Amino acid sequence: MVDMDAPVKTWVPDAPPAWDQVTVRRLLAHTAGVPNFTSFDDFQSQKTLPVTLDGLIARFRDHPLDFQPGEGRKYSNSGYVLLTAVIEKASGKSYADFLSEALFTPLGMSDSGYDSNAAVLPRRASGYAPSAKGVVNADYWDMSIPQGAGGLYSTTHDLLKWEQGLFGGRLLSPASLALLTTPVRDQYAFGVFVAKAQGQTTIAHSGGLDGFNTYMAYDPDRHMTVIVLGNLNGPAPDLLGASLLAFARDEAGASETTAPAPDTLQDYIGVYALTPTSSVTVSVENGKLTSQATGQDAIALIPQSADVFRQSDAGAEATFLRSASGAVTPDPQP
Repeated sequence: MVDMDAPVKTWVPDAPPAWDQVTVRRLLAHTAGVPNFTSFDDFQSQKTLPVTLDGLIARFRDHPLDFQPGEGRKYSNSGYVLLTAVIEKASGKSYADFLSEALFTPLGMSDSGYDSNAAVLPRRASGYAPSAKGVVNADYWDMSIPQGAGGLYSTTHDLLKWEQGLFGGRLLSPASLALLTTPVRDQYAFGVFVAKAQGQTTIAHSGGLDGFNTYMAYDPDRHMTVIVLGNLNGPAPDLLGASLLAFARDEAGASETTAPAPDTLQDYIGVYALTPTSSVTVSVENGKLTSQATGQDAIALIPQSADVFRQSDAGAEATFLRSASGAVTPDPQP
């Protein structure tokens, strides 16, 4: 067991006196004040050099704190390097072995692990960066550098298993999960942002290093997960991820709140002429409305409001008109 409020020097014996109030709890929430070593002026010249965990900690150990522990919040990769040391000392295992045995293997995450520059990984993605001359290979990092701040490799399929395991009760007790997802400061909890807006909760985080950017979000009310992994530096994963989450919520919300009664769907069935040689066939399949244009596959119609539906793939809307008698018009074509 790890005491969340014990000073980090419990596991890092040579911690400086300035870290006496630096605790696991504060490291997890980025409120410890330990300066971020990847922001140091010399980092670019050091990121290619292999280093031990103790050597990595030595790079920032004697730097002054950004603020007194608990009095602010600032993202710090150094804090998660220290948490790596806590895991290794508390478990008696290497960080990589602990993750494999405690998390990846039980969840069936066979395409995840701690990365190594030397390891040959099937289907490993190469990282790229934009430049004035176009896309170029990303700068090299020695993978002994990131540690618990971002040294893992994975896939979207494996990360879905992670989200399902984490929020499905396979890894944490309800009390621990609540602690993980309760904001400490500025909507930031333990390693995740927890935002509440318009009655919706989003538990999310993005990340990146040279050549890669990622976005992962979870909607706990709808048990909905969005994962975007990108191998070209830039904002695309964040933008795409947020858009996908919004779209999925709209679709789920429409299905939940505006779905017409099953017997009402029968009103829309028919063949609707578009041109003399093309038409759209509207049918009901498994209790849901579909449309199929001539020579094309059937598309689900998602209810938006009374008589208004959206095509599930293209987002185009279809509005059914009714006559004074209430019948859908025009009449279905034979």
